[in-house]
Amino acid sequence: MRSLIVLFISLCPFILFSQLRWEGGIFMGVGNYYGDLVTQPYPELKESKLGIGAFMRLNLDKEWGIRLMFTHGSISGTDENAIDPGLIQDRNFSFQSNYSDIGLLLEWDLAGNRRYDKNGNFQAIFSPFLGIGMGGTFFHPIPTFSNTPNWEENAQIAKDLELAVPTWRVSLPLAAGVKIDLSPAVSLSLEASAKYPFSDYLDGISLSANPLNYDWLFNAGVGISVRFPGQSKSIKSKEEGQDAEYFDEVNPLANNSSVDSSVKRSDIDGDGVYDEEDFCPTLAGLLVFGGCPDTDNDGVADLYDNCPEEKGPEEYNGCPPTDRDNDGIPDNKDECPDDPGLAAFDGCPDFDEDGITDALDQCPKIPGRAESMGCPDILPFERELLDESAAAITFAPNSAVLRSDAMDVVDRVVLLMRKYPFFALSVTMYSTDKGNKAAPLQLAEKRAKACYDYLLYRGISPKRMSYQGAIPTLQAERGKLALSISVREGY
Repeated sequence: MRSLIVLFISLCPFILFSQLRWEGGIFMGVGNYYGDLVTQPYPELKESKLGIGAFMRLNLDKEWGIRLMFTHGSISGTDENAIDPGLIQDRNFSFQSNYSDIGLLLEWDLAGNRRYDKNGNFQAIFSPFLGIGMGGTFFHPIPTFSNTPNWEENAQIAKDLELAVPTWRVSLPLAAGVKIDLSPAVSLSLEASAKYPFSDYLDGISLSANPLNYDWLFNAGVGISVRFPGQSKSIKSKEEGQDAEYFDEVNPLANNSSVDSSVKRSDIDGDGVYDEEDFCPTLAGLLVFGGCPDTDNDGVADLYDNCPEEKGPEEYNGCPPTDRDNDGIPDNKDECPDDPGLAAFDGCPDFDEDGITDALDQCPKIPGRAESMGCPDILPFERELLDESAAAITFAPNSAVLRSDAMDVVDRVVLLMRKYPFFALSVTMYSTDKGNKAAPLQLAEKRAKACYDYLLYRGISPKRMSYQGAIPTLQAERGKLALSISVREGY
């Protein structure tokens, strides 16, 4: 932060006589949020946290500009003893989250046309501005439910914990503020912005609170910007209705006193650029392009434009970039040029929106965790329950008949399978003998099938289950039942 301040102070002496095209700055203020843990119709002010940022702005003319903005900070919230009808009673949720946000905004400087008079002289003004655009927001929510009674048994809380993972989401940024000119090169701004990240997991809480409304991210504070010299070539003057050109940059002869003004100079194409200085003397063009035209108005003169009638960036020699999958990302920058994707993933898709691209996601259809290669996982206490259930399932001596108390244990497994329809269950029964003897192995397989048949009777699809008898590899496995759960094929 200290180095950024020194940089901007060092740039302050650049005072120019005309409006400068590029400017950059830093921002410092607070961040807050509006979501599931806010009961009033506005953010909780006491939860505001420090937020910082930086931005770069391209002035298209005296009023309009494009700003690239980056902010970073943290947010938190709590709803101690809040009671919502129809939801969890006496809940006591809280959360904290770090966020990073980047946005590209179209800005309207409402009074920017008064910053320079008809003669190009600077005059300091107060000017309100508005902005809207598109961006991306990264957030890492950490919700806390431990102060809520019996939270471990609540399926909605369990699902929120599963989905509260670090992720990027496309966001809609809105901004408003006032700009205060300190000099032609330096200005101060007071501004506020709101981002709509199209997600209800900014706070990591949704199903257990209010899943119908998405969360909002807010920032407010002060910014300082410096306009950089020597960039502008054509900024339209609305008072005069024409382009104010920097003739001394483009045309060194414009103010040359050695030119004899009595000699009549020709301009065959009538574009205002004399023939001896016109690179395209028979085609009417623009001074900024040395008298050559730009038919498609893409900023690339026809002389150098391979597609003079189609708009395209300079890096493509004036031709429009190809985009086979129509996802808005040019093929040369698209890691998945044939599959529509997101810019955050270099053009690759993320079908389940879990922050892991489909190419690296072993479970591309359901949200998962990066630690599990994009696949979901059951909660730790549920895995313990599965292991305890396997140990508690017993059979009548020398038979494959489940004991009556074992059926109650299997019913707990049934509930777990119904909760996670995208998981498959493997039932393995180890024989009582490590040797490859037929009788103990056959009995083990019959017992595994008995457990399988009871699960089938209780409504679990056979496509989600498998069973086998197995020879134990360890002494501890002899005569034991093992239950293992994994994601079904096709997910």
